[in-house]
Amino acid sequence: MLSDRVNRIALSPTLRINARATQMRSQGIDVVDFSVGEPDFPTPEAVKRAGKAAIDANFTKYTANDGIPDLKKAICEKLERENGLRYSPDEIIVSAGAKNSLFNVAMALYDKGDDILIPAPYWVSYPDQVKLADANPVVVPTREEDGFRLQARDLAAAITPNTKAIILNYPCNPTGATYTREQLEEIAEVCVREQIWVISDEIYEKLIYDGQRFVSIASLNDKIKKLCVVINGFSKAFSMTGWRLGYVIGPEEAIDGARKVHDFLTVGAAAPLHGFVFLIEQMPFARAGARHAAEGGPEPGHAAAHRRTDDAAVGLAADREPDETCGGGGAGAAARAGRTLLEKPGVHRLAAEPDVVQGERAESELGDEHRAG
Repeated sequence: MLSDRVNRIALSPTLRINARATQMRSQGIDVVDFSVGEPDFPTPEAVKRAGKAAIDANFTKYTANDGIPDLKKAICEKLERENGLRYSPDEIIVSAGAKNSLFNVAMALYDKGDDILIPAPYWVSYPDQVKLADANPVVVPTREEDGFRLQARDLAAAITPNTKAIILNYPCNPTGATYTREQLEEIAEVCVREQIWVISDEIYEKLIYDGQRFVSIASLNDKIKKLCVVINGFSKAFSMTGWRLGYVIGPEEAIDGARKVHDFLTVGAAAPLHGFVFLIEQMPFARAGARHAAEGGPEPGHAAAHRRTDDAAVGLAADREPDETCGGGGAGAAARAGRTLLEKPGVHRLAAEPDVVQGERAESELGDEHRAG
């Protein structure tokens, strides 16, 4: 018999939608797939060359399980330069992708009976990761008139004595909603007052347009920083979804706990992924490209590819202005496009099938006791 833990979760709706879309394409059906977050351009050439060089240099053995020092140092430098965050290498765990990091954190921080707040719409993996940790996912609805941004008043109203943490994802998958510094300060004030953890999933940090500037909630002040665990990685901004390289940063207590989980869950990210940063000093092309991935924003051609994707989505949703309805992230344009497409006659509403749609899943599986508001 399967464990109760496994029986409480379902297969990933995202992957099920993607599998159905693939099947439909094989039947000659023209499909616009809004399931997996897969950029439409390849990994930058300089990064690919650096990865190949690491393999050719036989950098293929076990590495430090939480990341080699050079890679962790590069991440620290990126965080300070771009996000105004100061962390030591001991406060970082390099993992096999942001999803791996999120699971490590869930197992380290959540206990049976804990309530974990999840603003909706949300990425479908959050509730099931919470359930795997024997905690309770509590959905906090957001409103279209608020740009699908969590409001501090709604956050405060959702908190109970059982609330342990909130998972805050921005730019948001799927809405694209993001936050100004002032909006984050209001949310941070509530979290500090109530002393709840903030799991800040910032994997879409670089996919932000419309003149907005990304602000990490952990950078606001020392009080909120002590409560923040930040998740990030290279998958989205650098089209490295199949490479599986992410990281988590945070206070020593949380990171030490996540490191224990990480040590028994996997033997770290693949060695060549560490290696392309390790070889930076020896390989000029790696300095120009791979370190660019570890430390900075997309290179010029790469940024243009992101803009092309966003513009295409905006073109599909030409009758919808990129205003408060959806955020300035690339996913916001996709959300506007998707909504427009689904209003057109003859469009197959795959995402609306009841066994895969997030909203109906939240209603049917979480139950009234796990919905706030």
